Amino acid sequence: MRDLHHNIGAVTALSAQVITTSAVNGAIIDTLGFNGLEFVVTAGTITDGTVAATLTEGDAANLSDGAAVTSDGILGTLPSFVATDDGKTKRVGYSGSRRYVRLTLTPTGATSGGTYAAVAVLGFPSNAPVA
Repeated sequence: MRDLHHNIGAVTALSAQVITTSAVNGAIIDTLGFNGLEFVVTAGTITDGTVAATLTEGDAANLSDGAAVTSDGILGTLPSFVATDDGKTKRVGYSGSRRYVRLTLTPTGATSGGTYAAVAVLGFPSNAPVA
């Protein structure tokens, strides 16, 4: 079997939380030392509304130069969740060239919303094994 464990890094992109009426920005992910990034988003119980994911990229550590990732920098489809997506996991990849990337989840039509969390999986390390 191949060794995935020593060839990826994992960082909390969005701590588990209830998202109701306001967009929630995740952590800014530093891709230094890696050549691949995948966001894995999971939903807990969703009572109403929809939540859509977007990605922001930039070269400033605080994303003060942040811009929306264009379609050519996205692998797969930006995930969205509806009330029937309880317990589902969806993912989206980033193939852009900027150092910093952030996931944002934006709700619409929600009053009590749902619970969401996300992990950033960094791959193709410049130096392996990854600690």
